[in-house]
Amino acid sequence: MQALIRGRQARRTHLPLVRSGMIWGPPVWMKPKAIFDMLSLARVMPHHVLFDLGCGEGDVLISALRDFNIKRVVGLEIDALRVKIARRKLKDKGFCEPRAAIIKENAFNVRKAHIHEADIVTCFMSPDAHEVT
Repeated sequence: MQALIRGRQARRTHLPLVRSGMIWGPPVWMKPKAIFDMLSLARVMPHHVLFDLGCGEGDVLISALRDFNIKRVVGLEIDALRVKIARRKLKDKGFCEPRAAIIKENAFNVRKAHIHEADIVTCFMSPDAHEVT
């Protein structure tokens, strides 16, 4: 029940921002085990480059670097606050450029991000993000 209430509050808070184009949807967090399992399923290897579209606070990027010793991660996030948080979290964990980059960019505008370099692309967004596109 608590998750349902939080979900409704998040929709009410974030939907106007989504509709205005400032952000794509309310934050969607994944449990660390779910992130690890997702990356394991993708068979992430140390020589891979991972792009996370709508990276939020960078949890997928941090897991890829910490748990899989991946070569490079790039996160795209449109929300300026989440970009700052993700950059701070990466820095606090000891990951910095050029191995870890967060780009303040619309996740659906991947041309600017050189996504052709990616071996793996992750995207975990709320349904609201897909309604706007």
